[in-house]
Amino acid sequence: MKSWIGRFPRSFLLSFGKVGYGFNGAYSGYFDHIQEMPNEINEIPNPETTPVLERRKIRLALEDEKFDEDYYLGDLSAENEEEFQSIFKFKPKWAKILKEVQKQKKCPTNTLQVSDNAPRKIIEEVTPQVSLDVIEQKPAASKILIQEMSNDSSLIDSKTSTNTIEEKMSSLSMDYHVSRGFDSQSSVHALLEFTEKEKAAMVSLSRKEYILNKEESRPIYLGLVDLILSYSYEYRVTLGEFSVESSWTIGKLCSSMACLEVFSTLSEVLVAHRRRVLSYPLYRHFELGKKVVHDTAIIFKLGRRALLKVLLQLKDLFDHHDVHYRYSKILLDDYCVWIQTWARDATLSLLGNQINDTVILPKDLGWELDELNALVEQVQAE
Repeated sequence: MKSWIGRFPRSFLLSFGKVGYGFNGAYSGYFDHIQEMPNEINEIPNPETTPVLERRKIRLALEDEKFDEDYYLGDLSAENEEEFQSIFKFKPKWAKILKEVQKQKKCPTNTLQVSDNAPRKIIEEVTPQVSLDVIEQKPAASKILIQEMSNDSSLIDSKTSTNTIEEKMSSLSMDYHVSRGFDSQSSVHALLEFTEKEKAAMVSLSRKEYILNKEESRPIYLGLVDLILSYSYEYRVTLGEFSVESSWTIGKLCSSMACLEVFSTLSEVLVAHRRRVLSYPLYRHFELGKKVVHDTAIIFKLGRRALLKVLLQLKDLFDHHDVHYRYSKILLDDYCVWIQTWARDATLSLLGNQINDTVILPKDLGWELDELNALVEQVQAE
């Protein structure tokens, strides 16, 4: 049994020589037999005993080692080929949904536009203002990190029929925008209906309560960004049709999975993801990374309903893999519960804006990309 770990504070686990990982660092024991059960996503040699700062050092070193200049130059030179162009021109369903919502509401202000030409700023951290007291969850009554909810919980439980799911999910809308003129029932709900399969998955989720302060909430929101970035990359390059390799690609791109990373600023997440986009998957192109960031911002702007649908899709993908299922246990299951009642729409909307407005430059990745880009331009000009 591993679920008991989430009921104890991280300091308690550390006193037993354990190093927490996963959602809020609340898990341990899922990689005890990593040598006997190879996991091609995991990049930390000894996850159970490697502290967070050491995990980051390992991640950065492996990314540096994995980055291949010749591969990068090849993909950069091939950007005008049909295969790349189909990926660049692809319009994810989330962009279409947002565009339809904006059309219905005559594009109210403070709504993310679908255009890729939105104004941007040079790397802007998610500063303490990101909390703005929006990141704060319910005050923690104790140091317990994750606590099972009582049987009278209002969350969906195993006895809830799928016929009542929509009522219980009615709060999963763009609540932050309702006061700005959105009618969530007629726009977002109609465009983001939960399927019967998704409703059944929600019924099966465990009942949990997350007692988190501001500092504990920040990495959780940023970890969500990491997950959605990785999802958005795979969704775009597969043109919306995941394959048997999709869990590997998403897991490798997601530092929170592959390296059990914990982030403290938005720029850390975006830089880490762009480095991994240029190091691991089949398509490694800087501009593709920018497209993925924009796709991610759109999903955040659509709010908790859209995010929950993405998380449920990820959970289903990982649940059905013989090895990768553990990432559902330590991350995705919790995110699917947390996003329903504990994530705040104002914070998600703010993150959507920040994601879209943040610019990552080639020089920010720590590699000589400007020189490589100039080399390709010179060859193409000849």
